[in-house]
Amino acid sequence: MRPLDHKLKYQIDKLVRTAVTGSLAENDPLQLRPNPENLLSKLSESEESEGEAEDKTEKKAAHSSGRKYVPPKIAPVHYDGDMTETDKKKAQSERQRRAALRSSVIQELRQQYSDAPEEIRDRRDFQSDRESRDELHKKNYEESMLVRLNTPQRQKGVRKRGMMSMSGQLSGITNFGDITALTGGEGVQDEDDSRPKKKKKVMKKKNKRKAFKKHR
Repeated sequence: MRPLDHKLKYQIDKLVRTAVTGSLAENDPLQLRPNPENLLSKLSESEESEGEAEDKTEKKAAHSSGRKYVPPKIAPVHYDGDMTETDKKKAQSERQRRAALRSSVIQELRQQYSDAPEEIRDRRDFQSDRESRDELHKKNYEESMLVRLNTPQRQKGVRKRGMMSMSGQLSGITNFGDITALTGGEGVQDEDDSRPKKKKKVMKKKNKRKAFKKHR
């Protein structure tokens, strides 16, 4: 640790020289000290506001001139304005025919009368076996230790997707598809047309009833 006189050497030399000469020279190293007054702005508030406004306009102009054009992201839609009514019916029947060929009934008939060997797929894999083992281990641990372990959010999402896929497969057992397009029938309309349209809520009638109740 340095002595105290070494720490105060700069201040002592400065005071001694000032006492001897009366003032310090302009190029004296002891004159180089920070002046807090230099931190204050010498411009008026109006000039500062004008300068800031000019800087903002210049930045906006530079940004607008240098920015590249980005086209709007619009989903492409097939244009069918030039199609006649017969063309629309023909396209609809073609879509129904393709959907009928993908139905489960046609697929089973094709496999039944085909000469190709039957393909049996095993849907269990290493990942499903590992998940079942982990689930069994977790269940045994919870039962033995009488605690409930927290399930991570990611694992919950995987389990939910598995349940949704299983429910979709179960709902498709009794759905054989529409094959009337292959037998010469008109077939079922498109999925968009077959969906029941939501009824619009009639707000006027409700408002009238409320007004009637108030008058009563």
